[in-house]
Amino acid sequence: MNKIISGLVVTAIIGLAFVGFASAKVERVPGWNLTNPWVLSFNYGGFWNHDIMIAIQNADGTFSGTGGYPAGGSYSVNETITGSLSGNAITINSSYGNGYTYVATGTIAPDGSMSGTLTTNASQTGPWTAAAGSAQVQTYKNHGQYVSSQEDRQEAAHSRIGMPVQSEGHDE
Repeated sequence: MNKIISGLVVTAIIGLAFVGFASAKVERVPGWNLTNPWVLSFNYGGFWNHDIMIAIQNADGTFSGTGGYPAGGSYSVNETITGSLSGNAITINSSYGNGYTYVATGTIAPDGSMSGTLTTNASQTGPWTAAAGSAQVQTYKNHGQYVSSQEDRQEAAHSRIGMPVQSEGHDE
């Protein structure tokens, strides 16, 4: 009889531990997907609209791609784009073949629009914007889904995105 009661107690403890794990709060951090084409518009003495095409977005927040001016196709200027993304903060670096560069720093709003300040190596400064939906939110249900979606899975495995952050009924 004691063996049966001991077995039931062990089963109950394992069951409660599983329920506690299954109900753990998960960090559902939205990751911004920048890989769809979008237009960066900046203004210093006039409006300048550039196409931005991010080809690679890494798990560590870095990205790279190409761009072109004017937006919409036949570019008179081609750009090489690199940058970084941390939460809602974004930095975009552009370099042209002729040595002209700009750095655009800013934030991504909940609707996927972006805005900030752009500075060039020709001492030009002004505001920049990108329309709503330029950055697309991507939420991961769990850590495995996040890791599987990343190009560098080994690096992504070290991230906290999708990991349980707190079990219900326990303080952090």
